[in-house]
Amino acid sequence: MKVRAELRSIERIVLLLLFSICGFQSFGQTDTEFWFSVPEINRYHFGGDDLNHKNNGSPVFFRITAGDIESMVTITMPANNSFNGGNVYTVLVPANTTKTLDLFNLKFLGDAWGGVPGVADDASMENRLLWTKSDLTAAKPYINKNNKGVHITATAPITVYYEISAPANMDLLTLKGRNALGKEFFIPFQTDYNTPLGRYLFKYRPYSSFDIVATTDNTHIRITPTHDVFVFKIGKCAANVPFDIWLNKGETAIIPPLDSDPANKSDYRTSNRKEDRLIGSKVEVVEGGDIAVITRDDMVEAPSRNVDFVGDQLVPVSHIGEDYAVVRGRLFDNEEHVYVVATKDATNVTVDGN
Repeated sequence: MKVRAELRSIERIVLLLLFSICGFQSFGQTDTEFWFSVPEINRYHFGGDDLNHKNNGSPVFFRITAGDIESMVTITMPANNSFNGGNVYTVLVPANTTKTLDLFNLKFLGDAWGGVPGVADDASMENRLLWTKSDLTAAKPYINKNNKGVHITATAPITVYYEISAPANMDLLTLKGRNALGKEFFIPFQTDYNTPLGRYLFKYRPYSSFDIVATTDNTHIRITPTHDVFVFKIGKCAANVPFDIWLNKGETAIIPPLDSDPANKSDYRTSNRKEDRLIGSKVEVVEGGDIAVITRDDMVEAPSRNVDFVGDQLVPVSHIGEDYAVVRGRLFDNEEHVYVVATKDATNVTVDGN
């Protein structure tokens, strides 16, 4: 199947999200530098509850592949001096070889959700909403801010993907290197399936969000959301009203949709409804360096009752295109979809194929 955008502007203006309810795969980017925000993973598969999760969100991995030249790979968290006990993490990847890093060994996850809201576990790489801080009244405001940005560098080109292998909740997120860095993004999401909260009404409920990581200090970011944004422990930022945040190098911001239902008593007042996804939201750097953005949609339920994580690392407007070949999967016809987000008015989209 072929998707083409016929433009009334010479700018590249279409962003394509290819979505599969059982997982997302995209082509990797060979590079020597990568920025990433490790997404929060729920613990509630297999009938868990707040006292007995039955799933600690692991295993999860970085899979790193070198080409014809061996590569010394360095992993740091620039905003978190306690990562890996304060030591730089390095791994040598021989030529034409893949190294697997089990992130549990890097204290990625613990067995429990415990901790103090707003106080991050510095030993963990996971970007949990529980640990974020917000202040909308500061001279340089911020919301749902954490210190969990990951910076990967290599002495020779590599490819990297992040694999979630938690039981019954698997996915792959391909890191796109410097192609993921930019100053303007439009956010895609799936809009066909809800999160089945009838079975997962917990204190820290599954949620969808887009997560931002800054690559330089004093990065001024403007967000225009298409739905009310949930601000942990504070309230909300209103739909269709631009708001500004600041992040330093390696800091992250989690941007989830608000659930306006007063019956929602969970600490995560995030919406599970497909119509509340933040699709079409705009993120732009007003001043400062590049940012990287991921989308994450945890525990999406298809008609077949499969419940899975769906995510991707995005590319900025400067790198998107007009003509895409879509790979068809092997799922039921009513469970595979292509989503197209236009970034300019008067964009005509045509689909050629069966």
